[in-house]
Amino acid sequence: MRTRLQAGAPRPLVDNAQLSAYSLGMRRKTRDDGSTELVPFEVELLTKVRELRARGIGETHGTEVALEMENDGGPDRRRLLGHGTIYRAFYRLVERGYLSSRLEPAEVAEEHSRPRRRPYRLTADGAAVLEAMARTSANKLPNMLQEGAA
Repeated sequence: MRTRLQAGAPRPLVDNAQLSAYSLGMRRKTRDDGSTELVPFEVELLTKVRELRARGIGETHGTEVALEMENDGGPDRRRLLGHGTIYRAFYRLVERGYLSSRLEPAEVAEEHSRPRRRPYRLTADGAAVLEAMARTSANKLPNMLQEGAA
């Protein structure tokens, strides 16, 4: 049940641990082998990093990926992407070994008068996961078509 705040009353504080984007311990579906599934947003991030690699951009930073994803989704998408959410997902993908990352040298950041960036690169495991997902989706499609025709 929601309670209304009185005008001028202080707003209650939100504990970031209650928000899924900030909770590393957030429960996820577990497969039979004990591994956890990727959420759709993580798949989308991996796919975008792979697309950038195919265009010759081997390493990319979070802001670049966010801008690419926003541009792909049109004006409505711009309001939906939070950079904190993107970096949390990057962290999880690096932790799982699907992406690698490093902190760029301080001299590069100083030369461009900006904070240091953390470029990300798709790993062989990340590419393999995307390939396996594509094969699984391709295998499911004929079955779905056959079920629909019956």
